[in-house]
Amino acid sequence: MATQQAAQAPTAPARTVAEFVVAQLGLWGVRHIFGVQGRSILGMLDAVRRQDAISYVETRHEEAAALMASAYAKLTGRLSVCIGSTGPGVTNLLSGLYDAEADGVPVLALCGQESRMSIGRGAYQSIDQHSHFETSSHFNHDVMDPNQTPELLMLACKAAIEKNGVARLGIPSDVERVPVSGRLIGPAGHLVQERWAAPSQRVAEAIEMLSGAARPVILVGRGALHARDEVNRCAEVFDAPVVTTCPAKGIMAWQNPHSMGVVGRFGTPIADETVRQADVLLVVGCSLSENTTNGWTLIADATRIIHVDVSSWKMGRNYPVALPMVGDALLTLHEINRQAMPIHHPDYTAQLTDRKRDWIARTDQKAQSDAVPILPQRLMHELAQTCADDAIITLDVGDHAVFFCQQFPIRNQTTLLSGRMGVMGFSVPAANAAKLAFPNRQVIALCGDGGFSSIMGEFLTACQYQLPIVVVLMNNSELGMSVTEQMHDRFQPAGFYTKLVGCDYARFASACGGMGLHITKPADLRPSLEKAFQSGVPTLVQVDVDPNEHPAFSA
Repeated sequence: MATQQAAQAPTAPARTVAEFVVAQLGLWGVRHIFGVQGRSILGMLDAVRRQDAISYVETRHEEAAALMASAYAKLTGRLSVCIGSTGPGVTNLLSGLYDAEADGVPVLALCGQESRMSIGRGAYQSIDQHSHFETSSHFNHDVMDPNQTPELLMLACKAAIEKNGVARLGIPSDVERVPVSGRLIGPAGHLVQERWAAPSQRVAEAIEMLSGAARPVILVGRGALHARDEVNRCAEVFDAPVVTTCPAKGIMAWQNPHSMGVVGRFGTPIADETVRQADVLLVVGCSLSENTTNGWTLIADATRIIHVDVSSWKMGRNYPVALPMVGDALLTLHEINRQAMPIHHPDYTAQLTDRKRDWIARTDQKAQSDAVPILPQRLMHELAQTCADDAIITLDVGDHAVFFCQQFPIRNQTTLLSGRMGVMGFSVPAANAAKLAFPNRQVIALCGDGGFSSIMGEFLTACQYQLPIVVVLMNNSELGMSVTEQMHDRFQPAGFYTKLVGCDYARFASACGGMGLHITKPADLRPSLEKAFQSGVPTLVQVDVDPNEHPAFSA
């Protein structure tokens, strides 16, 4: 290892542990650290202050810091870092870190601790960090000896990246300031990230199965986002419809005749019906989760599944797989497309076209409605008409996300959400992270009043760092999804528990130093959205929507 390290970086003068950590993270491509200041991490943040490669982003809550790190990793695919001080600063990180772990993205949590002499003695704000992180991380260790710093930090970064999840590195406050000599360890010689296509024999078998299918269907998840062109080409080659998970919405434009929308609990009935009738289902970059399969009820026993994924663990967990194809989605689909002969299913395609046309006709009336209060479907229509083709749209948890999945006619926009964990309050921190990652792209946080009010301090973060995000807030003065779920599960709606005290969120945005717009009439939607997108400052668009309009969960 010493020889490898010598080849990576020259011997440096002694640095403190904190300075060493920051310098080494720079070698691993880290550009931002998200967090909230606290006494046990002051040394770390001072080290960040005294260099230029990595910037520190101060959020209003540690949960938001971890959500920003998770969102940044989801968008870029790169290692992201958040930091919290000992005790509640660390525990507040957990919801965001569970989001990163559940959705399989690399995040490193730097966790401050009390001094080594105080560990185990009931010190102020002390907790057993190791136990807290044991079930939510792939690497979970503390720097007790300063000379361990290079190797432990390298292993933490390696674990987060190669295992696609969370790593925790705890640093006692007294260790931060101790000088440590040695060489910085970068990724060269330590990080192995190979991509490969599924074996050629499996490719041939997949082509044979898809070519012989009468009703082939392609179901894609977030693991196929980098293979957009190959997914679209595969649909053409096999004349097959494409359905997506919520996080993968946008991998195929709604205008594409092969697109049948989002499948599963929050999706469209036409997508679900398409999957139910499939005789061969090509699953790409998708784990066939509970939401995607509507409680594991959508896929018929007779349906033969071809599953493409880099992880064999995701195959066969809930459905038997006829043909497992362990490999990268882009490379594997490229080989399938390159070798396959085009197939046509005119009668099948005609049925799907009629099904899609009927769905559009059924939903178009509300999308064009001039009703007051504003219908959410009308908002989705106007948002689609005004936002940029390459906009990044971050979703919170609530009815608005279901309306978006079902009603928003996606073109080339990127959808970002808390997938498997469904963390409420995700959208605004995620939008802030998106604007840092892609400053030249339009970034929209779509949320409800429940999700926004749970973490509304992060609009202040956008103002503090002059991040011109646009928050589109569907205001119905209630926890809409809770009401929807009560209705769906045949409970008596308990309005006392779901009603929210009203707030003039537009005035709040203005008070924070941004722009606030309040819309109550459908005719004002388009000009107000256009104004927001052109403002150049953090902007909140409060849209008062009909509280009696709820999305239909797919059954």
